[in-house]
Amino acid sequence: MTRPNPRGVDDVLHRLLREGGGILDDVWKALPPLSAAAQEQASGEQAYFTYHQTRLDYPRYWAEGLPIGSGIIESACKSVLKQRESGRGMRWTESGAQSIATPRAIHRLGGWQDFLDQEPWSQLVPLSRRIAV
Repeated sequence: MTRPNPRGVDDVLHRLLREGGGILDDVWKALPPLSAAAQEQASGEQAYFTYHQTRLDYPRYWAEGLPIGSGIIESACKSVLKQRESGRGMRWTESGAQSIATPRAIHRLGGWQDFLDQEPWSQLVPLSRRIAV
């Protein structure tokens, strides 16, 4: 069974993949006259996609071999984070889970030197509490 294709949505999605977010101006201009409620909804969507337009550079992502779907990220969350945070009897606060998630992600990405070069400790410890070296 095929999905309905309201007003060429699939065509717009295919153009986004081939051409990137620059097509959105054309998409907004091509909208038919809308009811007040539909116009309000469309304005919200337009604001969202305009704000994120630079993230829609799918042709470049494809050319660089980068994933464009969320599946790989969701899988990484499961294998990198959920596995560590779901041990028997564990209870995590959001900040506690984040304090484990950040270094674990850096470790898995092999980016320790880049992380350390950014002097992260200067952001975590107030100047008045740092020990002079």
